[in-house]
Amino acid sequence: MDETRFNSAVARALLRRREGGGIGMLGEKTLHSALKYYYEPNELSHEQSEGGYLADIKNEDGIIEVQTGSLGALRNKLAEYIKTVDVTVVHPIIRKKTIVWIDPRTGRQKRSHSSRCGRLEDAFLQIMHLGALPRSPRLKIALPILDIEETRLMDGRDFSRKKGATKLDKIPTALIDEAILTCAEDYLYFIPQKLLTSPQGFTVKMLLCAKDYKDPTARAVLYTLLNMHLLERERHGHEYVYTLTEEGKSAIINA
Repeated sequence: MDETRFNSAVARALLRRREGGGIGMLGEKTLHSALKYYYEPNELSHEQSEGGYLADIKNEDGIIEVQTGSLGALRNKLAEYIKTVDVTVVHPIIRKKTIVWIDPRTGRQKRSHSSRCGRLEDAFLQIMHLGALPRSPRLKIALPILDIEETRLMDGRDFSRKKGATKLDKIPTALIDEAILTCAEDYLYFIPQKLLTSPQGFTVKMLLCAKDYKDPTARAVLYTLLNMHLLERERHGHEYVYTLTEEGKSAIINA
């Protein structure tokens, strides 16, 4: 994590947006652009062809894809990339969002704060859509944790309640931390050791009691680990019991 480089990347993204963008920036939000500059400051490495696709970044270290939305949309592209080259997928986690509401009639702005606070494990709600791809030693997932400012134009029908406002842009304001998932041990970190090593296995309810996860997040973590062949499950009554596979046990021993 490099705060100086991050601030420079945001400044460059804002400047390019004011200037009307450039090659590969048509319709690109500031958040996406800033992350591209952060992970690769050299513009000559941006928007490069690889395997019949257009990569956000291609440099001497491989390919970097910045995806602020659905990771499932990258699945085919990533499957093609990892046949021949190392790939890093960058997926930001929004810790805190400040919303700037713009009145189109007066130009006045009001600010509010979203009550939702993004957490690292939330990434699994998207990672789960990559199937078994995270098993590949060629694929890394970088999860920068950010604060952002989102501008919205209050042009909807219900103006007083801010319904139907148009989202204009997302601007990163702070880089809080960064996690990089590179191997099985990194993914298994999201399950407490006492559950992983339990001879009887564990259930979703046990995971929810052990960790402060929301139910969809817990299930997304488990689904991802199943896809990666690190966990297996058997149905016992009305619920599944999860245990480590041999591959998962090996990862724990080597951790």
